[in-house]
Parts: sequence; C-alpha cells; structure tokens
Amino acid sequence: MPEDDKPATGHLAGLLRAQFGFAEVLAAAILVGFSINVLASLILERLPDLTALVIGTLTMAAGLALLASRIFVSARSRSRRISGFFIYDPEESQAISPGRDYPFADWFALYIRAASREDPAIREAWGPAGEGNLTGLPRMALAQALAEYVVLNELAVHLTDYFGGRPAARDLRHITARDLPDALVQNPFVEFFSRPIEDRPNFSGGTAARLKPSETVVMTIVIGGGIYERFDLVLPAGSELARTDQGALRVSTRRFTLTLRLWCPGTTRSLPPGYLTHYLGLDAAQASRIRSVECWLTVDVRFRAWALASPYGWSYYRWLDSWLANAEEKVSATAYFDRIGWQQAATFLRVLHRTERRERPPTTTE
Repeated sequence: MPEDDKPATGHLAGLLRAQFGFAEVLAAAILVGFSINVLASLILERLPDLTALVIGTLTMAAGLALLASRIFVSARSRSRRISGFFIYDPEESQAISPGRDYPFADWFALYIRAASREDPAIREAWGPAGEGNLTGLPRMALAQALAEYVVLNELAVHLTDYFGGRPAARDLRHITARDLPDALVQNPFVEFFSRPIEDRPNFSGGTAARLKPSETVVMTIVIGGGIYERFDLVLPAGSELARTDQGALRVSTRRFTLTLRLWCPGTTRSLPPGYLTHYLGLDAAQASRIRSVECWLTVDVRFRAWALASPYGWSYYRWLDSWLANAEEKVSATAYFDRIGWQQAATFLRVLHRTERRERPPTTTE
C-alpha cells in the first residue's frame, strides 16, 4: 500500500496538492494584508471601533471564503464517462473475446460463456430469441448486469492488490457475497459466480474434492468452463456498498462517495475497417454479421467537504486515482485501440494493399 509521501497523480492527488497550495496562498495573503493594513488604518481611524471591527471581520471572512471556493469547491466533484464495447455474434449467440489486450470485452465473453454453459436459464435469456440481434430488453438487461459485474470485480481485484491482502486489519472492511445488500443481489452474476463450489454442477467430483476446508479460493476455472469467484471487496473501515434509486452502485467512504453506473442501451459501435478480419482473424461471412455492442461506464466522485481540511490520513483512499486510471485502461475502447496501435497497423495495411495492387500483373485475354 502506498505511503502518504509517495508521489501520485490523478484527481485526488491534485486535491491534496491544492491543500498545500491553499496554505501557501493564505500565508501570502496575510503578508499582503498586513502591508495594506497601514493604508487601511488611515481610513478606519475615522470610523467607530465597532464598525471597524465588523468591516475587518467580514472582509477577511469573504476573502477566505472566496479563496477556498476557488481551490476546493469546484474540485469536490468529478465525473468521467467511458465508452466500451463487447463483440456479439447473433447467429451463434456468443460473445467473442478480442483477447487480453482488451480486458473488459475479454472477461465479458469468458463470463457469459461460462454462465451459459452452466445455467440453462442464462443460456436461454442470452439466446437469439427469434430476432437474431441484441435489441431484446431481457438480453440487454442481462448484458448490462454482466458489464456491471465485470467492473465491480475489477474494482475488488484492484483494492485487494492495493491493500496487500491484509484480512486482519482493523482499519479495513471486507464486504463478501454474504454481506451484500439485497438490492445489489439484483445482479444475478454476483450471486451466480460466488455460489459455493459444492452447489455447482460443473465443480462436482474431482475439483471440489481436491479443495481443503482451510484453503481460500479466489478463482477456479475447470475444464467444463465453469467459473467460481470468491467475491471480496476490501474498503477502508466505515465504508458501505449500496445501490442508488437510479440503479447505480455507490461506494461510500469517510472521505468521498464513488458512484458507478453501467449502461448498455443496445446501440452498436462502429469498429475500424479491417479490425474484425485482420486483427481478430474472422472470415468475411462472420465479420459481416458481427455486432459490437456499446456499453457506457459513468464514474462520479464527490469528496466530503470536511475531509479536504486535512492532508493527512489519505493513504487508505489513494486507490481512487489508480483505479480510475485502471478503469480507463481496461474499459475504454479508445484506450484499447491506442494500446494495440491500430492506427499504425491500419496505415500499414493500407499501404500494403495499394502496393499489392500496383505490383499485380495485368490480366491478359487470349
């Protein structure tokens, strides 16, 4: 876990730097005010003592309030909207993984494949349902719930790594599947993947028998494609996980509130020409029917005003900046295409194609 004095970047780091900036500006303001006091005293000598005291107090309070608002108030809340996608083959009723370079779509495809194999109800809900596309509300609701699970699980993994897996720490709270509020269990995948192994058909026999009661299982993938995950969200003590009236996930801590909302409206995202055939290796027939379904992740952060009064005690909350960067990297479609260098690859393919056309010998007729 990072220490308080470790350099960091991001919105939270900027706020902490602003606290020191506020102190510096305040010191400078006091010095300037002292020098101006010499001139002001010439005016105040002509006013009654009480009037001068009131004017001086109000002026100082107004200046401090203006200074604090310029530095902190506008930065108390921050919102970020990230656009991602998953790849869907309506004919096969399957999600296609683009590979580990794009974790969001990769995990989405892995999860839905495992859940469909194990649970007939999920397999039926994910199926084509007659129209051969992904516009049906039941399936889009399922896709949105799965996208939410992918992001929530990524947050849980990130927090576990950040806090170093210290299960006995008194200043941490572990939220497991048993601790989840009923509103959060509305997401079927949270309950599905965390069900005990002995209650899962895909884990019957050898896999469950090899596990000792004392062993802690984080993830197990068996040959049949089943996935078990021990859901464990590690947060600073006093934190809560809930669902808002609008259906978003809300993580409330003593320093800030983090709100996550996944929205998969069923719209398609235009993929770069040649990506499906050249990068994913799909044939022309499959590429022509593939749909890239867009999902939006909206992240809202609001800091508690009193928490910004002190620059100390933030080591248990600095995971926010690293997780925001992590979410951008793993969910954002733009970040994904930049990471694989698709623009450069597309330029190379275009040049190669034109070169081949120029070098191709002309056809002759007899």
